[in-house]
Amino acid sequence: SERRSADDVLAPLGPVDHRVVYRTRAPAGLAAALRPHVEGAWAVTFASPSAIDHLLAALPASATPPIAVECAGGSTLRRWNERRPSQWPPAVPQEHP
Repeated sequence: SERRSADDVLAPLGPVDHRVVYRTRAPAGLAAALRPHVEGAWAVTFASPSAIDHLLAALPASATPPIAVECAGGSTLRRWNERRPSQWPPAVPQEHP
């Protein structure tokens, strides 16, 4: 992961102290808000691994697979491809112009 890579770079300089400086939480009512948008044809772009976790936890059982999934950043791409339902498409990396 990126954190382990950073630790590998920093460790020779001295002890590495990890502190939680923010936490992500799903917004209240996410499941209800998603319902009308995840039945039928839909696509999604993720900007963080936590957004993937929140979406997957809130999806109604009636959700259809997205037609496309785009992810910004390597950790986000890995999270989707590790956690996605097997019948759902793998993500593609977000393209920058």
